Amino acid sequence: MKNDNFIFLTDEEILGRALAVDYPIKEIINCAVNSIGDVATMNEVANFFKISRHKIYRGINEKKILTAKSGTKLLIITKTVANILCNNEV
Repeated sequence: MKNDNFIFLTDEEILGRALAVDYPIKEIINCAVNSIGDVATMNEVANFFKISRHKIYRGINEKKILTAKSGTKLLIITKTVANILCNNEV
C-alpha cells in the first residue's frame, strides 16, 4: 500500500527484511580454514565457531567431525565441522 508520505509494508515484507543474513556454509568454512588452518585444536575450533566443546565432542562421537591424532593432541579436520553447522546442531 502506498500513501503520499509513507510506504506501508505487508507483514511478510517486514519479516523478510528482519531476518538475519544467512552466509553460505562454504564461505564460513573457507574463512575458518584461512584463519585456523586445515586442522585445528578443539579450543581453536570452539573459539572460531563460537560453539561448545561438548557439541564438538558430540559431533566426533557421531562421526560427523573427523579428527586426527598427533601424539596426545586431538586435531580436528576443520572442513568437517560443516557437518554439524549445516544440521543446525549448534
